[in-house]
Amino acid sequence: MRSYELLVILNARLDDVAKEALIAKITGFLETNQASIKRVDKWGTKKLAYPINYQTEGYYTIFEFESPTDLIAAVEPKLRIEENVIRVLFTVK
Repeated sequence: MRSYELLVILNARLDDVAKEALIAKITGFLETNQASIKRVDKWGTKKLAYPINYQTEGYYTIFEFESPTDLIAAVEPKLRIEENVIRVLFTVK
């Protein structure tokens, strides 16, 4: 098991209930693929460095977890096709 960090930028125009539901969905993706989530850090709405899909703000969330190495290949495509996920970045801790 390796330690990973996942940065997800969500659409800032979503209401709070929709953001929490999407964060719960991402947590579910990770847990169904044998990830052990250590921490979910919600940074909130921040200005993007450059516009992405005509959006200038995003809701930043960081997930810290431990998982097998094949998790990223299984989860990343699911996150990229989510309509309200702007960016996804996995890093090894």
